[in-house]
Amino acid sequence: MNKAKIFIYGNNNTMESYDRNSVLEKIYDTKLPSYALWTEDDIGKEDNSTKKNWWKEMEKEYLDNSCQDKSVSDIIVKWLVYYKV
Repeated sequence: MNKAKIFIYGNNNTMESYDRNSVLEKIYDTKLPSYALWTEDDIGKEDNSTKKNWWKEMEKEYLDNSCQDKSVSDIIVKWLVYYKV
């Protein structure tokens, strides 16, 4: 899959930080405090291998926590495809 087809607009680091925060809140059914939120800068400091591993770990957490929200699965799969897992 072509990366350009996954992301139509915006900065990938911004989109990934939003998606990480959203996934964490949905998997753990909680509101993240402001000091724990991922930012565009946080994502920009990571290499692709670290990012890929983060999403792999979230995939495990999604399954382990029996999360029923399909949107979470869709977000995780989107990033795993992007990082070619």
